[in-house]
Amino acid sequence: APANPRPELELPWLLKLVSEDLKAYYQEAITAQPGGQTASGRLTDWFFGETVAGQVFLRLRSVFAASDDPNTQVLGERLLVPASQAMRRPKE
Repeated sequence: APANPRPELELPWLLKLVSEDLKAYYQEAITAQPGGQTASGRLTDWFFGETVAGQVFLRLRSVFAASDDPNTQVLGERLLVPASQAMRRPKE
């Protein structure tokens, strides 16, 4: 595990905050484009289905879920990828 740059937060919760910021950045960028998507569900489908970051999150989900740390497991099993995207598998 990398060194935690914010020791007042456990690393899994810091990763959760970072993942939310990254998703927001992507979603703000796509909605700013002409003809950009605006429906929340469509944005989530786009993020997890068509972006590299979404694919990374899908891959990290199983890595975190297999962790020995209970908080990291929760991040992987429930928090990193929304339930509406749980059926997705990372692209090969």
